[in-house]
Amino acid sequence: MGLEIIGNTLLELVQSGYSFTDKEKTFVVEFAYNTNDKELTDKLISELSVSADVADSDRIIHRFSILYDQKPAWVIASENLLVAMELLIVQEVRFMDALSDRIETAGLDKCVEETEKLITETNKGDKIAGR
Repeated sequence: MGLEIIGNTLLELVQSGYSFTDKEKTFVVEFAYNTNDKELTDKLISELSVSADVADSDRIIHRFSILYDQKPAWVIASENLLVAMELLIVQEVRFMDALSDRIETAGLDKCVEETEKLITETNKGDKIAGR
């Protein structure tokens, strides 16, 4: 249903004959998708098509955004940041897993274990000797 309403909305935007700004187009499509209400979307398009200026257009967008509780820009930006950080964490985990696999394949993991054991024994010997 989502793609269908977006397609119909875009068709209505073109057929209206009004030259919508990119901001208006984006909002209308998001509004149509989020509300899934053809009548409200048609009303939004008709009001935007007779808006006098950018300020009037912004007021209309604000009024209609309340109808589907659109989040403020800073909330959307914060959510996008959190998603990006989560994707980065996933990439880092994959990298560490791949690195670990390569270390094991090369047999270096045994060298690391032996080195750690040697360091531990050396530290114990230093403690006993009082160093």
